[in-house]
Amino acid sequence: MGGKAPVAELIPPDSDITAMQSTDSTVVVSDETRTAEADKIVVDADDKLANVNEAKPGTWGACFEYLMTKSELKDMINPFTNEAPAFVAACIPSDGNLPGNIVIEKLIPTPGSAVPVINSQLINSDPIDQKLQLRISVCDKGSYAIKIAELEF
Repeated sequence: MGGKAPVAELIPPDSDITAMQSTDSTVVVSDETRTAEADKIVVDADDKLANVNEAKPGTWGACFEYLMTKSELKDMINPFTNEAPAFVAACIPSDGNLPGNIVIEKLIPTPGSAVPVINSQLINSDPIDQKLQLRISVCDKGSYAIKIAELEF
């Protein structure tokens, strides 16, 4: 179908497949043989994971942190819960805990497709220093989405 002839499998003569497999690449670290360097590698991996989740300047995570601590939004009250408004991924009518929550969706255009845009939730690592198409909605008392605005940010 691709216009290429099938490639024959190369197996050396008089060889056993199990003999070709080596256990030299397998490393087993028990508690007795664990070294300080191995512990450092685990800690470094945890630090990198923590750094990925940090709010970096120019990302939605830093903007969200600012909105919730320094803007007028921090003083707003959700009338349904008498708490600060929360941001959720979507308004789901079967979930009775969503009224008054805010949904911000990122709209990604799909040129040449029958579906004009794909919407997804903003995540902390999304860059906001580039042009974004956003849809802002609020969940009503039945947890249905009320579209507030669609804007280019």
